[in-house]
Amino acid sequence: MGSTRPKISVIMPAYNTAKLIAASLDSALQQSFPDFEIIVVNDGSPDTAELDEVLAPYLQKIVYIKQQNKRAAGARNTAIRQAQGEFLAFLDSDDIWFPDHLRSQMELFAEDPALGLVYCNCFAFADPNRNDTFMDRCPSQGLATFNALIVEHTNCLPWSEDRVQPQSASSPE
Repeated sequence: MGSTRPKISVIMPAYNTAKLIAASLDSALQQSFPDFEIIVVNDGSPDTAELDEVLAPYLQKIVYIKQQNKRAAGARNTAIRQAQGEFLAFLDSDDIWFPDHLRSQMELFAEDPALGLVYCNCFAFADPNRNDTFMDRCPSQGLATFNALIVEHTNCLPWSEDRVQPQSASSPE
C-alpha cells in the first residue's frame, strides 16, 4: 500500500462473514490502484473466534477494530473516524471488487474534480441462476446527491469528505 497518508480508506464492516471475508480482502489487496488502507471493523460478530483466525494472515495489511455490535452503519462510522485517506470506499465483507475498481473510480475524480461522489453497479454472483445486476433490480433515480443517498435513491462508493456538501435531508431531490 502507498504513502504514509493513503489516498483511499477502504471501509469494511464485518458481521458473521468469517467464511467470506478472505475473498473480500483479497479482492481489495489485488487492486491496480495501490494507494489505500483497509479498515475492518468486527461489529460484535458471533463468529469472532473464526473471524480472528481468518484475519490473522492479513493483520500486517489492515487496521482491525473490534467493537460491540452497532450494526453496519455504526461499524462504518467507527472505521470512518479512524480513516486516514482523502477518499472513502465501502466494501462489505461478503462482496468482492474487480481488480480495477478503485483505479477506475479515482480516474473519474481526476477527470472531473467537481465530482463529490461516484458509485458503480454490481453483479450478484451468489445465485448462479441470475445474471442481472444490482442496477437492473434497483436502478438509481435521478442525480446522485446527498439527499438521494439518504433516501436510498442511489448507492455510492467512494466519496471525498471534502467534496460532499451536506444538504438538508428534509425533502428528497
